[in-house]
Amino acid sequence: MARPRTRSTRAATSTASTAASRSGSSRGWLPWPDKVRLLCLLRDAGVLWLQFTGGEPLIDRDFMDAYTLAHRSGMLIEILTNGPRLHRPRSSASCATCRRTR
Repeated sequence: MARPRTRSTRAATSTASTAASRSGSSRGWLPWPDKVRLLCLLRDAGVLWLQFTGGEPLIDRDFMDAYTLAHRSGMLIEILTNGPRLHRPRSSASCATCRRTR
């Protein structure tokens, strides 16, 4: 699918659901199908720059899959984190793989 070239579009997303935030739940992440739908909507809207924020985006069990999907959709990605899981092999390996595919 061709992306419109009208302007640079930026979006920020937190994968924690609003309902869970209101209830005080710390595990109120969006289900994976909803994350895919959200990322596809952002891609189709022409978002070029995506910021993952939170809470702490790296504690979401689907984070690396969402990161990979966004990257493969052509988005530039920014992650706002205090880095509690950057030392984990899956995190660093996935980020390195995405960098090599450019």
